[in-house]
Amino acid sequence: MEINVIILAAGMGNRMQHHQNKQFIHLAGYPILYHTLMVFQKMKAVDNIILVVREDEMSYVEKNIFPLNDFSKVVKMVEGGKERSDSVDNALKAIEGEGLVLIHDGARPFVKEVDILRLIQVALKSNAAVLGVPVKDTIKSVDAHQLVIKTPDRSLLWAVQTPQAFELNLIKQAYAKRYAYSKDFWDDAMLVEELMDHDVKMVEGSYDNIKITTPSDLAYGEWIAKQLTDD
Repeated sequence: MEINVIILAAGMGNRMQHHQNKQFIHLAGYPILYHTLMVFQKMKAVDNIILVVREDEMSYVEKNIFPLNDFSKVVKMVEGGKERSDSVDNALKAIEGEGLVLIHDGARPFVKEVDILRLIQVALKSNAAVLGVPVKDTIKSVDAHQLVIKTPDRSLLWAVQTPQAFELNLIKQAYAKRYAYSKDFWDDAMLVEELMDHDVKMVEGSYDNIKITTPSDLAYGEWIAKQLTDD
């Protein structure tokens, strides 16, 4: 069974307030996207990587990212869409056959191989699994006027991360169904939950698996990278 990984790197990253795509900002001496690609390139369990980037940045990736290492598992580079879901859909259409597909944010460079392997094992049994961590803070639901509606039981709440792993045909069918709905779907698992009525298994990951979105995330990422180097 083949295991394909979709890495999404087509977002604008406006909250980073930087002159270039956040995926290309250097972290611990290398572009963020380089670190993310290396995690999956090194994994024996991964067969193929499909990289999704903006059309006008494909040549940049070819000239500035690929020469940094042997990224032989990157078998296709796919153009990103208008929205994240469009980018995922484009990548899914580029994958043939059967197996598992892992969908991962290019701006999450600190995902751990051990967590990915556990995710894969769970997804092989359940056909749908996501990485996440229990929330540390108390969460409040509020209305449009910022008035608290309720306080959910924190013990039941998890912050969802990527990768999210699915049986290939299951997630393809879910994406094919989304066009009939006008509502927003916050992540890939939500499509499977609601449109396919399929259970999704949560797999505990690491709090270090942050998505680098803002300048403060970048500073924290440098700290994480230093701890990993020191270890």
